[in-house]
Amino acid sequence: MDSEESDSPVGEVPPNAARPASQSRLQSVITSAIRPIRNALGYPEMEAPAEPKKIDPAKGTFRAFRKLAQGQELDDRDPNHVFFAGMKTMSTLPDNSSMRPKFKDIFIKLVNNNQRLSGTPRSLDSNERQLSHSCPYVQRVANHSNASQLPDTSQVFDRLLSAPEPTAHINAVSGMVVAFATLVSLCLYRTDPEGGQCNETSPYLDLSPLYGNSREDQSYVRSMDGRGMLSPDCFFEDRLLFLTPAVQALLILWNRNHNYIASRLLSNNQGKRWEEPSSVAPLEDGSLSQQLVDQDDQIFDKARTINCVIFKNVVIEDFIKGIVGLPNIGNKLNLDLLADIAGKTSKENVSEHKSYVEFSLLHHWSSLASQDNISWMQNVLERTFGTKNLDEITPDDYKTVLDNYKHETDTNRRRREVPGLRRGHDGLFDDGDLAKILQDATYKVAGAPRARGVPRCMQIFELMAMQQARDWKVCSFNQFRKSLGLKALNSFNEWNQAHEVAVAAQSLYRNIENLELYVGLQAEDSSPGDGFGLGYTMTFGLLVDLVGSLRGDPSLSQYTRDYMTDWGYDQCFVNSDIGAFGAVLPKVLLRNLPYDYPYDNTYTLFPFTAQDPQCHPPNASHLTDLYHARRPSYTKVLQTQKAISQVLNDPNHYVTCYSRNLQTILGGYGFLLGFDTGKIHDADLRMDLHALLPDRATLLRYVEYFSKTADKLIHKSCDSGNRSIDVVEDVIAATCAQWICDTMYGNPAPNEENPHQVFKMLHGLYTFVFDLNDPDQAWDARLRAINDSKKLIQHIEKELKETLSRSEESTKERISRVLAEARGQFEVGQLSPFPFLTRLAMKHIDTLRKFADWDEIRSVSDLRHVEVFRDRFWSETQRPRHVAEQIMRAHKLKKLEKDFERTRITANVLGLCIMSVQLVQVCAHAIEFYLNDARSKAREEIAELSRKNNATDNPKIMGYIRESQRLGQPPGLFRIVRGVGSDGRPITQGAGQPDLMVYDGDLLFANFAMAFMRPDEPNVEPSRQTLAIQGLGFHVCPGIKLVEEVLPELLKSVFRMENLRISDGQLTAGGSTSRSDTGSRIQRRRAAHAPLSLRVNVSTYFDPPRL
Repeated sequence: MDSEESDSPVGEVPPNAARPASQSRLQSVITSAIRPIRNALGYPEMEAPAEPKKIDPAKGTFRAFRKLAQGQELDDRDPNHVFFAGMKTMSTLPDNSSMRPKFKDIFIKLVNNNQRLSGTPRSLDSNERQLSHSCPYVQRVANHSNASQLPDTSQVFDRLLSAPEPTAHINAVSGMVVAFATLVSLCLYRTDPEGGQCNETSPYLDLSPLYGNSREDQSYVRSMDGRGMLSPDCFFEDRLLFLTPAVQALLILWNRNHNYIASRLLSNNQGKRWEEPSSVAPLEDGSLSQQLVDQDDQIFDKARTINCVIFKNVVIEDFIKGIVGLPNIGNKLNLDLLADIAGKTSKENVSEHKSYVEFSLLHHWSSLASQDNISWMQNVLERTFGTKNLDEITPDDYKTVLDNYKHETDTNRRRREVPGLRRGHDGLFDDGDLAKILQDATYKVAGAPRARGVPRCMQIFELMAMQQARDWKVCSFNQFRKSLGLKALNSFNEWNQAHEVAVAAQSLYRNIENLELYVGLQAEDSSPGDGFGLGYTMTFGLLVDLVGSLRGDPSLSQYTRDYMTDWGYDQCFVNSDIGAFGAVLPKVLLRNLPYDYPYDNTYTLFPFTAQDPQCHPPNASHLTDLYHARRPSYTKVLQTQKAISQVLNDPNHYVTCYSRNLQTILGGYGFLLGFDTGKIHDADLRMDLHALLPDRATLLRYVEYFSKTADKLIHKSCDSGNRSIDVVEDVIAATCAQWICDTMYGNPAPNEENPHQVFKMLHGLYTFVFDLNDPDQAWDARLRAINDSKKLIQHIEKELKETLSRSEESTKERISRVLAEARGQFEVGQLSPFPFLTRLAMKHIDTLRKFADWDEIRSVSDLRHVEVFRDRFWSETQRPRHVAEQIMRAHKLKKLEKDFERTRITANVLGLCIMSVQLVQVCAHAIEFYLNDARSKAREEIAELSRKNNATDNPKIMGYIRESQRLGQPPGLFRIVRGVGSDGRPITQGAGQPDLMVYDGDLLFANFAMAFMRPDEPNVEPSRQTLAIQGLGFHVCPGIKLVEEVLPELLKSVFRMENLRISDGQLTAGGSTSRSDTGSRIQRRRAAHAPLSLRVNVSTYFDPPRL
């Protein structure tokens, strides 16, 4: 194999690579020895396994690709596989390459060219019925064969379709592909059960299984509350008897995506056209006002349009990518089939798409079924048909079962159950259960599409499909190929190179021209590449059907910013990199199941790739350390203070999940919040507290600094005549930024980032550490965080080097310092990083003495990723045997100590700087919370206390701040269960909540909202004792003294302004907002994120007496 044909690195043999000559000779010998024995026993002749066909992108030059569109017939079996090679070449081009649109244009000409149709399509329904949601099937090619001469369908199934045993897909295609392909089929085809002559849905990808096909259908699934939402976790589709749970879970996922979109449209409210529904009074009979009815329709229609475009993008970028032979992992396809015709009412080279019966036969996926699909189907069939042998089920039996199912099934879509899921009181299914179904489908590998690849249990479906095709009198296989512009095949051997299959087909059909369409599609040779490996004709037929549906959709004229809004349009047509090589389905998973689908997990980013470790997907070498392959943990919610306290006080069994992020940006060392080992945690805590808060005098100096700096910034704005101030960005954040630089980080040089820019980078690191970014932005946010942390560490290291060079402490000085500390007489000096870094460096040496030696330090599990300890020289420092080696060991050990000192101190400095962002978060939220009119009484008291400026009132003001957290922004923390054994461990919740059983690997969410937000305590009460809201247990906030002294001063500085009110057009916390939760019972982290900007209007500034 040429090196350019392989996707694997040099020296690594891909799983589907050609076998070495020696291996082939060995197999030949074994085969020749076994063949006579098999023949004597009466077994059919064995076929040597065909070598997988690889694609050489060098054969897919633009000239060769363009030539395909110039001929009358396309030879899809040419030795160079030019069509597939051209698609692979296009995928390797940069996004901004001028050649990309040229390749795309040729692709569209090849698959969306109805000029190749011979004759006029014929309607199957002589009465030309056409209802609002139903249209007659159209026959693409008139049939010229005699159906009476066709072989018995059972014989055809036994000899050409039935699989003797399951075969896993060689390209590690996952069971999720089968589920999504089924959903696509449900969207496009719904044959009427009476005569089979009409398609009861449109031939477009409009998510009709979710929404239905008419306004009447929609009424079964819509909430109709003025928000444009669907009822929770429901869908219209009723063909459920043999529909796998994964397909139903996907429909629920798209339900949640619709509701997310609708909530964003309402909260964004572009053009100020809508009202918050709770603010509009209902009519006397309790029904919605006409205003809200119209509003609901408007939001619903826009949300549906956006949701459908996102679904179509999944078809284009994820599904079609696999169809044309490209792997899920690797270069992105980026076909962008909609952008050039979006919003246009007249479209060139675009034809009306029809419901062709021939295309409906393409959408059968039995041979792709995974082992889980097969087991599930067997159970359903056995449960449905009782003791009847599966081979004996007849079409009449099938119809009887369907009729009974329709009469027995609950038609209420809002309360209908789904296998493996149970609704809560709010109508929602549990996130974890929903994710489990989808992740199980992703874990399992699909079957291999091939002749004799249909599971035996699916015989009834195959027999009915063959019979339906015959009833429709569809064209032959070769006639269909000609209608697609493909070259007709001359023999059965050309159709399928497996000799045994070709011989069986010839004995059944005698001539290739007699081969019926459905069987020809299902048993044809697989197309080349690393994708789905469907048959050649099925591959091209699907492309023609899907691209025609996408580009012929009448709703394309709505794809504009005016109709979809700017936000909605960007969701559909602006690409963002999430590490998924252009795939779109991962974004839907991230958005709607954010706690069950981490942004950097392969289950999330590559759902069409089987995650079973025994599978070896193509291009797996593309997955770097940025990807994590472990199956996401199951999330369980702690709802009471008792349960939260139990978990947070037991770091041995409930470990922090922030360590990886902290280590990523802190040189592998991490920080306090990421440590679960008591010894290193306590050592670093002592070091940090001593450096930051050595005595009460230092704390008071910080308090004065915050108060004066905030006042100065406000005065500066008010004195200039400005009566509109951004109190978050220009006051609170600016004050904290300057304090961080003056105290810990060091003031940047003129050619470096200023304090505002430093704080912006720190804020990015903070949101990265705590996963506060929108899921579809988290990948880019991590890359920015890594780059920004390197810049910040570089500056800190420079400051540290300068500090250490002039602060070497002698033994005498050290004794004097320790005595001064004991007497509380430590000299702090001016507010600058020098004293802080000096104390940190000295305490670093002190705390290391708690460890016996370097081996003990290196053995700390929390430090296993420290880059210093991975240095190749470390192993050379062991067991010196000679004097020269001892000298070398001492030299290297000295270097190691210096490197570790630098790493540890810079990690702690940057860690403290990052955690200081929380000051801004809490204060900003409190300001926003109390500026809401619903908190006017509390706001007046805060303002009065602020003008008095009495330090004795600070505890009360801090009480108000805690109440704003409790009522409006309760934090939540995560922990991972470790070491509880196979039997698990119960967590006692109390307060009427059931005990929670947890197992190793479970992800626990400490829901402070549920723990502290009691229905009987909705009012603001500053004297309420809720200290635990600032942390419990092992990782309680270490700087709580600083927080309690500083935050009241910041809040007072803001609320001293006269006639303080929020500027028009900005929502405030605590008021009524649209429901942004699409189904998750865990409060969205980003929803609780404090504002980075909050502009207020003021009359003047009250200058308080300085006490």
